[in-house]
Amino acid sequence: EVSDRLEQDHEKLCMDAIVKLFKNIDEIDFFNKRAVFVYIREMTNLNTKQISTAMSSIKKHYRETMKECDFDIF
Repeated sequence: EVSDRLEQDHEKLCMDAIVKLFKNIDEIDFFNKRAVFVYIREMTNLNTKQISTAMSSIKKHYRETMKECDFDIF
């Protein structure tokens, strides 16, 4: 699982916020890249650089997880 691979606290906070967003997707009125960033910032109290760094790490681990599971998504 992707969250098991995360080491930094800000990565874990971002991942938790992303999961929460997806679980409550029907309650979100405005959903685009900028809105997601704002939601994550509000939920985590992280700055833009911390979120950006965490998101890059999460994407890297997600890709690795998908390759290990032999999903052909990339």
